[in-house]
Amino acid sequence: MSPWGQWTECDPCTKQRYRSRSIVRFGQFDGRPCLGSLGETQRCVSDKVCEEEAIDCGNDFQCENGRCIKQRLKCNNDNDCGDFSDEECEDRDPKPVCRDDLELSELARTAGDGINILGMDPRSNPFDNEHFNGLCNRVRDGTTRTYYRLPWNAASLIYRTVADKAFTSETYTDSAAVLEKVLRESSDSFEASISFKFTPTELNRKDGDKAAEGDKGVAESVADDNGAGKEAKEGEGEAAAGGGGGKDITVGGEFGINHNKKNSVEQLKEYKLDKNKEFLRISGKVQLATFQLRTRGFVLSPTFIDDVNNLPSFYDKAEYFAFLEMYGTHYSVSGSIGGKYDLVYVLDSTVLKNKAITTKEVEECLGYNLGLTVDGPGLEGKFDAKGKAKCGKNIDHTEGTPDKSNVISKILSFVEGGTPAFAAKLNAKLNQDKQIDITDFVEWAASLGDSPVIIKSKTVPIHSLVPVTMKEAYNKSQNIQKAIHDYLEEYSTCKCQPCQNGGTLLVVDGECWCKCTEHFSGLACQTPKSPLFDSPSTAINGHWSCWRDSSSCVKEEKTQTRECNNPAPQNGGKPCAGDRVRKVLC
Repeated sequence: MSPWGQWTECDPCTKQRYRSRSIVRFGQFDGRPCLGSLGETQRCVSDKVCEEEAIDCGNDFQCENGRCIKQRLKCNNDNDCGDFSDEECEDRDPKPVCRDDLELSELARTAGDGINILGMDPRSNPFDNEHFNGLCNRVRDGTTRTYYRLPWNAASLIYRTVADKAFTSETYTDSAAVLEKVLRESSDSFEASISFKFTPTELNRKDGDKAAEGDKGVAESVADDNGAGKEAKEGEGEAAAGGGGGKDITVGGEFGINHNKKNSVEQLKEYKLDKNKEFLRISGKVQLATFQLRTRGFVLSPTFIDDVNNLPSFYDKAEYFAFLEMYGTHYSVSGSIGGKYDLVYVLDSTVLKNKAITTKEVEECLGYNLGLTVDGPGLEGKFDAKGKAKCGKNIDHTEGTPDKSNVISKILSFVEGGTPAFAAKLNAKLNQDKQIDITDFVEWAASLGDSPVIIKSKTVPIHSLVPVTMKEAYNKSQNIQKAIHDYLEEYSTCKCQPCQNGGTLLVVDGECWCKCTEHFSGLACQTPKSPLFDSPSTAINGHWSCWRDSSSCVKEEKTQTRECNNPAPQNGGKPCAGDRVRKVLC
């Protein structure tokens, strides 16, 4: 990490000042991952006055949270304000919009979910998908023949269950190669450097600050505008770390299915140098519906509005990174909703050879060679019980403790979607080394209707959601746009030492990995697999160093340069693509 930067001035509205630092080098070659927070906040006292935003709803009803709604939306049993202040109806009885009590579609609730350019799962949706604007629009699930209520933000939602006709199976001999393929497909909406991040370092910092604030009787350091520190008793000033309260933490945080993804990455590290393993990846998608978000007049959630309001009007990298970790760098305007089934079976190559078993036979024994059918209320996969019993001797684990003579050493989950109940069951099976096969897939698919994810989408940068009528709207929109750019560069592969012999760099949760070519192995791809491969003759493509400032900030613009030396092209390798010099806003 770099040294800490200077403290910013005290923000008169948040009553905080901020400072940030940068990542200089990531952990590499079995070094410690770089997952420290990039920011610090400190309570402060400002001599400036916070200019409160004036809210004028005119003839409309002003909610307690500041939202303006039409008078006709009061007392209709819908939470149109987002804080229920429109349903305080002492003078009249509520008149429901819908004649029948319709349940909100869980699939529609997912519309507009955030997407992080580095693959992390954002914690909150920026839209209020429980707002109906006084309408009772219905949508029918043709599979279950159930009608659901459609929220205002969803311009369209079409239920249509479509599953891949067959599972996709791939076999790898290198753990880095299978990891790159899995993670690339999870962020295939973006063309970026091969960098992935799952741990929300800035959100974890802010969550830790909030927990510390709960300790009673603890004095906190408070700085004035001149930087002098002084003691403040409990109850004075604002919270130590910003961000609106009441976040909706979904399954995508540190819990459930997506917790498996992070654990699976950690477990893949164990096989970096293991030459006796093969990796069978089984994947498939189930689409339940397609959606289109309303392009105009959509309603944002109160917590999103609060969090944008609580951002400093000046740019602080760590505070804006925390916002991106909460809501994503982009949001989905249209796409497909359902789930992604993705398991990696770690196979013992020696046992495969000794038992004369192929990976194709392992796949068949697990039932993944069978086609899938969409019939009636759910998804079906026919499993031959006799065939399963016949295969059991060769591939199954001994319950509790794996039999060392079995083919499958470990099962790693990169599944997306599914209920917490299914996630708990899957976790239990993974922890106890129990077998997972097509019957588990069918059970997972049945749970998607209650907890779906977006599996394919068209995205728009999150900064476009800052309301133009908000105070400091232009500055905050520009700051979020700059943060997206800086976020990608902060976690770039340019902060890694080059791999040897043409290996490809990946950054995975603060650590550099080398994906080696087929002729080399080792943490840095330094070891030839055979004396026949002559290292100096390997073509090595050039890669850029990180951008460096080459001029000072003049009229809100500065020049940056980079060099093609990380590494430089060697032995006929390709030169770096792209520009060496650029101008950026400052």
